Amino acid sequence: MAPSGSAASGRDLPAASIRRPVNLEKIALGPGAAPHGVIVGPDGNAWLTEGGQNAIARVDAKTKEVKLFPLPKEFPNANLNTLVFDNKGTVWYTGQNGVYGRVDPQDRQGGRVGVAEGPRHLRHHRNPDG
Repeated sequence: MAPSGSAASGRDLPAASIRRPVNLEKIALGPGAAPHGVIVGPDGNAWLTEGGQNAIARVDAKTKEVKLFPLPKEFPNANLNTLVFDNKGTVWYTGQNGVYGRVDPQDRQGGRVGVAEGPRHLRHHRNPDG
């Protein structure tokens, strides 16, 4: 994780993890940002869990615009983990404080966030059926 709530730059990565030249830039995510688990979604944009703002974040690859999908207020401090996408383009997440859920970026409302409670230390896996 880079300091000050920004995405990591190429200088922050261990040399062994860089397989080809990379051109990364820091993008401010918002006040109190604490990014974790950046992945590239099927839309080509960066998606990450944003623990400092208790949200899922999408960073548009072209415009660099940050869109937050905040968890409902009933689930504060979820301690969000890494994301995974299913075959339909829905992003799923878990939180170390016993929550799991999904964000549907295709939703007409601009991305519906679903949350449920479950046992702590949930893990998510993508099966062959999506």
